[in-house]
Amino acid sequence: MSVNLCKLILYFLTDRKQYVYVNGKYSTTLVINIDSPQSVLSAVLFILYTHGVIVKHDKCYIIKYADDTVITGLITDNNEEKNTREIDNVVRWCNEHNFLLNVQKPKELILYD
Repeated sequence: MSVNLCKLILYFLTDRKQYVYVNGKYSTTLVINIDSPQSVLSAVLFILYTHGVIVKHDKCYIIKYADDTVITGLITDNNEEKNTREIDNVVRWCNEHNFLLNVQKPKELILYD
C-alpha cells in the first residue's frame, strides 16, 4: 500500500470533530478517534479489513455488505458442529485482530434440511 494512501486513511479515521447544532446553537466540539464516519470509504475499509475472515466448511458461506457480515450454513443430520465451529473461528479472528463485535446485534436463524 502506498504511503499516500495510508496517510489518507489515517487522516480519514483520526481527529474528526463532531458537534450538534440544535435550535441555532452548537454543542461543545468533541474529537473522535474511534469508529469511522458513515461513508462509502468506510464500507470499503470494512470489507478490506475483514478480508481475512473466511469460512472453511464447504456448506458454510460468509456474506459481507458495507459493515455487516452474515454467516450461513447448511445443517445436515441435525449436526450443528461444523456451523458452530465456523462461528467460533470468526469470533476468534475478530478477537485476534482487535475487532469489536456488537454482541447485541447477532441473530440466529436455523433451518433444518
